[in-house]
Amino acid sequence: MLGLCTAADIKMIAAKRTGGGSKQLFIRREDEGSIELYILARQEKVARQAKAPKRSSPRERLKIYFDNLRNAGALLPRRGRLPNKVAIAKAAEIDRNFLYKKECIALLGAFDVEDRFRASIGKRDDLADLNRYLAEIRRQGTLLPRMPGGKPNKRGIAAACGFRRNLFYSNPAIATTLEDFAWNEGVGKP
Repeated sequence: MLGLCTAADIKMIAAKRTGGGSKQLFIRREDEGSIELYILARQEKVARQAKAPKRSSPRERLKIYFDNLRNAGALLPRRGRLPNKVAIAKAAEIDRNFLYKKECIALLGAFDVEDRFRASIGKRDDLADLNRYLAEIRRQGTLLPRMPGGKPNKRGIAAACGFRRNLFYSNPAIATTLEDFAWNEGVGKP
C-alpha cells in the first residue's frame, strides 16, 4: 500500500502508536478513489504493452533493410568503395556497433558482394587506389598532404583514397609505398 501511495503521489497520515512502536499509516477517505484509478491505469498500460508488436531483432531489421534495397533496385550507401556503416545503421534503425559483430559482418559482406555485382563496382584494391592517388599528385605537381611536423597526413591520404587510415599500419605494402613516395618527394623522410 505504501508503494502504491508513493507512486500515485498520495500523502499518507502517520499516527503514533502507544508504547513507542512504528507509526501507523492511513490515507484520507477521499484518496481511496485515486488509488483505484492508479491501479486501473497501471493494468491498462501493462495490457497495451503486451498487445504491442515486439520489435524485431537488429539482425532482422538489417535483413529487411537489405531486402528493401534489393526490391527497390537501390544500392548500399558507400564511402569511397566501402559500405558506409553509419548510414546503413541509421537507415536500418540499428546500433552501429551491431555491424561489427560476427553475425552481421557475414551478412553485410554477402550483401556487399551482391551490391557490387549489381552496380558493377570492382573489387576493392587499396594498394592500387593509393598508387592512383600518388600518380595523380605527381601528375598535378602538388605535394603530399603533410602534418605540421612534416609527416604525411595519413588520415587525409586515406580519405582521398577511399580506405581507412589503419591500413597504413596493418598493410606493409601500403606503408612502404607511402614512405617511398614521401622520401622521393624531396621533403624529407616521414
